[in-house]
Amino acid sequence: MKTLDADALMARATPLAHQHAPEIQPYGHLVHMPIALSEVACRESVENLNQLLAGTIALRDPYNKHHWQIAAPSFHLLFDKHASEQNELVDVVDAPLVRA
Repeated sequence: MKTLDADALMARATPLAHQHAPEIQPYGHLVHMPIALSEVACRESVENLNQLLAGTIALRDPYNKHHWQIAAPSFHLLFDKHASEQNELVDVVDAPLVRA
């Protein structure tokens, strides 16, 4: 019979804190692309997309959290569906531009 190593389990369950990743792009910094939009229009678009992304994430997270806490199967599936749809929207809004 195999015994459990409590210390090993606790080490695996402990969240990784104080992680640091290199900054990809400073907040508020725009990379100028060869498109027919003025800098003002680009800046406004970035602000609007950031607001949309924040709102979509704020809507997705409660669905994701609460779908695990619902006992009724129909609501569990409904919340799971809504969370998945919001997650797809987050991916679309947050997708990096791909150059052809």
